[in-house]
Amino acid sequence: MKTFVRKLLSPAGSTVYVGRNQRGNEHLSMQFARGNDVWMHARGCPGAHVIIQNRRGSSPVTQECMEFAANLAIFYSDARNEVAFDVSVAEPKHVLKPRGAGLGAVKLREEKQVLTGRPALIPEELKLARGESGQSDEYHTTDKAKHRRRNKEAAKQVRSKKRAEIKEKRKRKRNSATSD
Repeated sequence: MKTFVRKLLSPAGSTVYVGRNQRGNEHLSMQFARGNDVWMHARGCPGAHVIIQNRRGSSPVTQECMEFAANLAIFYSDARNEVAFDVSVAEPKHVLKPRGAGLGAVKLREEKQVLTGRPALIPEELKLARGESGQSDEYHTTDKAKHRRRNKEAAKQVRSKKRAEIKEKRKRKRNSATSD
């Protein structure tokens, strides 16, 4: 699972884990997170689940660490082009997986607090690492809309083809019923 999770060190010295994809998010939220850890996610938009590890013997979670993790949550979400965006903060025990939900999908039973994340405050080396990983901001601002349009058009074509097949089937059924 380690390949689906990014491990970072906050300026305050706490260990912060960021889900790279749905599988990583699922692993972090449902298996890895423990009682005193802090769970974060961009509020109301798809993105990475962020865990600040707060275990016995680890550095205490400071406000600086919380802000760093909130910035990460926004930076690794669809809201990365915003100046500031809300981040949900919760205890892992309040993060639930709804029955039948997809990989990485969760709901919160209780929100501990809401922070404001600012993706511009992310260190440059993390911005460069994201660009090298294959998903730059350019993809999300231009190609994503194109892909969405193509998918809609393809789905529309499939629906119209199915409708035509159903009409043809009904027509044949009527013709065979009248010829008998």
